[in-house]
Amino acid sequence: MKQPRVLLTGESSIVRATFEKLLESECELVGTAADSPTLFSLASRQKPDVIVLDVSVAAFEVHKVADSLLRLIPGVKLLVLAETKSIGQAREAFRQGVTGYLLKTSKVTELSRAIKEIHKGRAYVTTRITENLANSWLREAKKQQPLPDLTPRQQEVLRLLMEGNSMKQIAKILKISARTVAFHKYRMMSRLGGSSSVELIRYAVKHGMD
Repeated sequence: MKQPRVLLTGESSIVRATFEKLLESECELVGTAADSPTLFSLASRQKPDVIVLDVSVAAFEVHKVADSLLRLIPGVKLLVLAETKSIGQAREAFRQGVTGYLLKTSKVTELSRAIKEIHKGRAYVTTRITENLANSWLREAKKQQPLPDLTPRQQEVLRLLMEGNSMKQIAKILKISARTVAFHKYRMMSRLGGSSSVELIRYAVKHGMD
């Protein structure tokens, strides 16, 4: 797979320059933006694969920016750099179409990993809040009715996907083969009309599995 084309945002020129230097060997950096007008201008011209959204940037309201960017560039992957470990904020970001969620205090190596993962069509949540997020989802899921059209095993696979597990990890947890996990995943996509893990997770969130 070719290197992802990445657009960075951030108020600090020092931070943006640091990210550029650290990521330049793994990504094709198509620009940096310190404000909304610059972001949308660059996004429109460069059509990046991934946009890293620093939520501290003035006027970057995730729900508004995400919707506008997804309309401007259908299929673009959005990676949020957040300031707090708020589970509610992470959930809301995914509801708005974000596919990756990191903290500004995350290591740069994790930023690189997150970009690679979402470029492949997978969701990514920083390991610093994954445990709390997963526990919250599981507690809430117990209060909900089963998702329509999904078997109990498919729901187990979907919950583990929501926790950020790969198909190999899910196979190990459920003690089944990776091929069986893939079968359940593609059956769910066929039934629910999705085409990726990210779309399955969005479907689950919309139907109360959060």
